[in-house]
Amino acid sequence: EIDPAGPARALRTIGRRLGTDAAAQLGTLSLAPVSTTPGEDRPGWFVVLEGDAKDRVWRSSLDGRLVGRSGEALTP
Repeated sequence: EIDPAGPARALRTIGRRLGTDAAAQLGTLSLAPVSTTPGEDRPGWFVVLEGDAKDRVWRSSLDGRLVGRSGEALTP
């Protein structure tokens, strides 16, 4: 089941971590398949921001409560 508030919640969390408005920098948002990161065996959101390559690619849980840079563990 997909939480429709998940993407917005994830963008707010990413924005807080980066100290910016992540929603204004959104390049791509898509449903991501099961992660290859150990311990994350559920689909989620794949978020690509415009701008600095280091902080561009993120993943989040479907509800948007857990986020992390691509390849890193998802955390609140």
